[in-house]
Amino acid sequence: MKQIIKTTCLIQTACVILIMLFHGLSGAETNRPEAELLNHDLSIVLVPEKSRITAKDTITLPSGSTPEIRFLLHPGLNPRSLTDGVRITRTSSHEPGAESFTVHMPDGTKTFTIWFEGEIFHEPEPVGKEYAQGFSDSRGIISKQGVYLTSGSLWYPDFGEGLLTFAVDIELPEGWDAVSQGERTAYQKTREGMRVRWESRNAQDGIVIAAARFHEYEDKAGNVRCMVFLREDDTKLAGKYLDAASRYI
Repeated sequence: MKQIIKTTCLIQTACVILIMLFHGLSGAETNRPEAELLNHDLSIVLVPEKSRITAKDTITLPSGSTPEIRFLLHPGLNPRSLTDGVRITRTSSHEPGAESFTVHMPDGTKTFTIWFEGEIFHEPEPVGKEYAQGFSDSRGIISKQGVYLTSGSLWYPDFGEGLLTFAVDIELPEGWDAVSQGERTAYQKTREGMRVRWESRNAQDGIVIAAARFHEYEDKAGNVRCMVFLREDDTKLAGKYLDAASRYI
């Protein structure tokens, strides 16, 4: 399954997220054995009112990994190991907007769990030629207006290993929704709010999360499932995006 995500103005009022899921399509990269890919199994809680994320990440390293491995993370998230025998130490970093850490593992260890939490808030800034149209982008933001996190946000440990697979369990306030890559495998109300789970067993080059109070629309074009998420209920606009996706396919 191959996925295309088109995202426009995530933090602004007129937010559009278009997802097209292609079944039965694959390439050399997505056919790599899972043992050769790093895997993240994440459980996160987003608190938009406080711009906070709390996360537990169980990481399985690809075959051939060394007992010491470095990762980058957004500043102020203070990671710590939850796995006996596995230590995390801070290392010097020359990467702007990042903190560097090294994981020290016993020989033969490939899977360990990290806990981290803190604030991520970078104000959206105007981008290039789109400035006059009000388009903006952010390195990463968790706010009561919306959430936009990409691999460039360093909201999860970045080991620099290239392609990865993942599952992410997301807890949100009541009425919120979250979108990521892969397949949505859980969508339910809880006592605390909402729980959404996305999984991708096909190789990705990063993990993206967009969250807000969305209205969801869906249609199919042959074997392709198309989904549109809008901030405001607008069946006509959603239909235009779904029709355009169908013609494109």
